[in-house]
Amino acid sequence: MAIKIGERTLARTLLGTILQHDPNHEQALLWTAALADSPLDAVRILERILQINPRNEQARNTVNVLKLNAVTADHVVHSRVEEPQPTTVASRAWVCPLCDNQDVGLPSRCRRCGAILDINDLKAISENEAVQEGLLLGGVQRWEQTERHSRSFDGQMNLARAYLNLHRSNDALIHLRRAIEIRPEEHKMRRVLEQLRNRKLVLAVDDSMTIRRIISILLERNGYRAAIACDGEEAMSKVREEVPDLVLLDVVMPGLNGYQVCRLMRQDERSTKVPIVILSSSLLDRIKGRLAGVTDYMAKPFETETLLHTLRKHLPPSHF
Repeated sequence: MAIKIGERTLARTLLGTILQHDPNHEQALLWTAALADSPLDAVRILERILQINPRNEQARNTVNVLKLNAVTADHVVHSRVEEPQPTTVASRAWVCPLCDNQDVGLPSRCRRCGAILDINDLKAISENEAVQEGLLLGGVQRWEQTERHSRSFDGQMNLARAYLNLHRSNDALIHLRRAIEIRPEEHKMRRVLEQLRNRKLVLAVDDSMTIRRIISILLERNGYRAAIACDGEEAMSKVREEVPDLVLLDVVMPGLNGYQVCRLMRQDERSTKVPIVILSSSLLDRIKGRLAGVTDYMAKPFETETLLHTLRKHLPPSHF
């Protein structure tokens, strides 16, 4: 996957780690030959493979071509090794880092969990409708457990991928920032981070998981950065972490209700001017909301266009 998205330095690092554990790993050696800086280096690596396994036809054929035609050697080694035939080990080795699904080749989207793995394409990820949320949440849980005691670049990147595909780019941003702290030279990831930072942050607060998911999908597809909270306490925790540009707030929730959250936000000078849109089906809630400092009101259930109109009313247009 690193080779496919153009991260050759990362690919070399990963292959080096594999070969440290298993110096005779034929597949890793084949890919290392594909990334060699010169035909001579590629030949040296391929001959090592033939010492390990004289029956490796791919290595033998590539060595013969390189020796016969040094002029086109660089082209040949990449075409022969970076794009292995369906019968090679490399073509069967791909595993989705989010759901552990095994597949052929290096697909850009997992056929099982539906995640798009190229983190550079934020628009495609936000518009992806094939995501299996349960599988991705399972992947989040596994990676968070793995990263609990020691953070790694790959672990943080995979958490960022999972959260982006779950339409929770604000959570993804946290892990992307950590990944860049570990590997500052990843300039492409820095650009993705800046794109996410430049989005308007909208906090959606509702005790209904279905409502939260619908809102977050709509937000992400229209270029906003979505943060979600299931109750008032979590909402205030999110506001303290980063003041949102707008809040979509349910009224009836366990613990702090919508009115209490609104009053607390209005008491804090950092959030006193943040637009707060209350979500309710009651006219009485609308009146109470005004008294608590609510900016606007949106009836539940709401239409997609109503939500988007409300966002555009209170926030400047957001873009990818």
